[in-house]
Amino acid sequence: MYRRITSIVFIFSILISCTLKAATFDVRIFSDKKVKSVYVTSLIGKYIVNSEEYRLTEIDKSMSLTLTLEKGKIHVKSDKVDFGIQTTVEIQGDGLKNIIKIKPSNSDVNERIYDDGIVVTVERGYLKIINKVEIEHYVAGVVQSEILGASDSLEFFKIQAIITRTYAINNMMKHYKDGYNLCDDVHCQAYRTRCNKYKILMAVSLTAGDVIVDKDKRMISASFHSNSGGETINSEDLWNISTSYLKSVKDTFSNGMRNSQWEQKMSVKEWLSFLSDNYKFDSEDTSKVKAVLNFEQNNRKTFLVDSIYLKSIRKDLGLKSAFFGVKKQGDQIIIKGKGYGHGVGLSQEGAVKMVRYGYNAKQILQFYYKDVSLINYEEIKKLD
Repeated sequence: MYRRITSIVFIFSILISCTLKAATFDVRIFSDKKVKSVYVTSLIGKYIVNSEEYRLTEIDKSMSLTLTLEKGKIHVKSDKVDFGIQTTVEIQGDGLKNIIKIKPSNSDVNERIYDDGIVVTVERGYLKIINKVEIEHYVAGVVQSEILGASDSLEFFKIQAIITRTYAINNMMKHYKDGYNLCDDVHCQAYRTRCNKYKILMAVSLTAGDVIVDKDKRMISASFHSNSGGETINSEDLWNISTSYLKSVKDTFSNGMRNSQWEQKMSVKEWLSFLSDNYKFDSEDTSKVKAVLNFEQNNRKTFLVDSIYLKSIRKDLGLKSAFFGVKKQGDQIIIKGKGYGHGVGLSQEGAVKMVRYGYNAKQILQFYYKDVSLINYEEIKKLD
């Protein structure tokens, strides 16, 4: 059984490698870590190792190199050969399928495995590691990093693949000034590994190149969150950015899921002090005090009272969402909340339930994003 699954994973990896092969992203990995040395091993395929000026060596399966920061440059060594100090090191795959393992020397950083190749330079006293990765390999890695465990459904993985790809292509210039396209952190999209789950690889292969566009054939900002709590929110009500597709929808599919409800308690004194200290709330105004001690939000609102944003309260108190009500009980308040996340766009748990009910990826995407359609990215390029 293990060999069969491994074979399936390899087949879909090859299919992805043959799809949109020319489309490659530069993604900074270990972007939130201060790395001074890495151990690099070829797991599958042959890699050509180049410096800025010439070829250094080749590494095949199970062969390794150590790259260490030294005097503001990179010292390159194998077990047997010292290749000296270099400014730039590019480890480039030389076959149809190339997989590389990277282990920083930091004791608190786990090794990671990635498709395709890497380029290593020095920036601000640390190694800067860029994964030069084919777009569909990147999409599969993000889907596995972001949502593995949320569902085991092929249709759900197709949804996430389309969203991930749309975001990536739409934001490919996000780190242009830094010399790469995207980072591996949640600032862009979590990208902690290559994908080794055959259902995710299958979903990426089946949707290869597909992106979401609005009625004017422009790629959308495919925002998503964990659970809407029963209603998504307009983008303009949260971010002051109006779109034709990020509009509020009644979302009963999110109800009853793991993150659909939550609760938090604090004393009345703490609550009023929090509002006074952070938002200049007038705790001497009895009508306003009454309002903040018994606040309902059957439908999503923007403000608690006056100009106190619910999104600000959520951020400052670390609440799961801004979709909550407040009820006084004795000398305490109970904050009863709905959903998890910002509430704009697609609810992941809602999508999971819709898949269970038999909806397909296109239907689910068009439920959460208004007036959108799916199109292959190659077709968009023809329209430009």
